[in-house]
Amino acid sequence: MKRWFHFDIVWTALLLGIFTMISVMVLSGGINRYLHPKMIYYVYFSLVVLLGLIIVQMMKLVRESPIKSFRPGLLVFAIPLIFYVSVLSDTDETVFVDNRTVSLAMDDPNDPSRLYSQAYEQSLQEPESDMFREIAYLPPDEFEARLDEPVSLVGFIYRDKNFTGDEFLISRLLMVCCIADTQVVGVPANYPGISEYEQGTWVKVSGRLTKKILPETNAYGLDWTPAIVIDQLEPTSEPANSYLYE
Repeated sequence: MKRWFHFDIVWTALLLGIFTMISVMVLSGGINRYLHPKMIYYVYFSLVVLLGLIIVQMMKLVRESPIKSFRPGLLVFAIPLIFYVSVLSDTDETVFVDNRTVSLAMDDPNDPSRLYSQAYEQSLQEPESDMFREIAYLPPDEFEARLDEPVSLVGFIYRDKNFTGDEFLISRLLMVCCIADTQVVGVPANYPGISEYEQGTWVKVSGRLTKKILPETNAYGLDWTPAIVIDQLEPTSEPANSYLYE
């Protein structure tokens, strides 16, 4: 067996490892923690390409037609495997909230793309997010009629360094394409002793819908944003699908 034939075995193992990793993430639904569902078709395409490469490489091994020279650059494909096994497989996505853009409101509620986003989210069938989406997308002209309406939200605690007292955001991560472009979307609230909870703790809050006056007019010409007067707060588990999608 020629010396470089060993590298063919390593390369084949890497291809099999990456194919297995992506397949497991797709079948388990874990891929949705890192990628917008609308991008899943590109993942399927990558699996087809990987399968083709594996078949070609297997044929080379059987025929003992090895790569003509050692190509250490191909070992870069080991990085995703190492990163997934050592970091991502057990990581809560809320650890990525630091240094993210923070928004108190979603995109323009009259934007037609909002309907696309809602349809995508509803297709995921995650009822835990329904109320959060509804408030985040609530058109301003409907807000006054819903003041003091009972609400119940599930989200994670976000506290900026500039927050004072018991102020925090009951938050979700908004994803446009993948986890790299996520931003924090939050509904302002106050709760005594909130500082005792760690950043990123998932909680369920019940209370009433109110408005928070902003120090200056926002991008939509409003001087207020939806907020919650909390009656009850309790730790809870992270929803199966915790993102909002744009």
